[in-house]
Amino acid sequence: MKKLRYASDFFGHLFASRRAKKRLPSFKARLTDLQDCLGALNDIKVHQKLAPKPAAGKPGAKAARAQAFAIGVVSGRERSEIEPLLNAADKDARKFLHARPFWT
Repeated sequence: MKKLRYASDFFGHLFASRRAKKRLPSFKARLTDLQDCLGALNDIKVHQKLAPKPAAGKPGAKAARAQAFAIGVVSGRERSEIEPLLNAADKDARKFLHARPFWT
């Protein structure tokens, strides 16, 4: 999605027809919405993978306990965002599938 978005940003101006100029903003907006959802889901996945590492430090250290607590708070908040983000990504993907290519 990211590469397609960057390519449409970079090459979009080469398509100067009236039809292309009309379709390009809608195409890019739908692509942006989908990329934003997928990016947020990817961020959550990376956080889940990295979260246990800092908490595995010195047991009992005050800073380690505070860090583990913070990781738990963030993890809990992010877990509650997964389902809505998946639903939004599904909705945005369906919209994007119906986006008319600006280059035709």
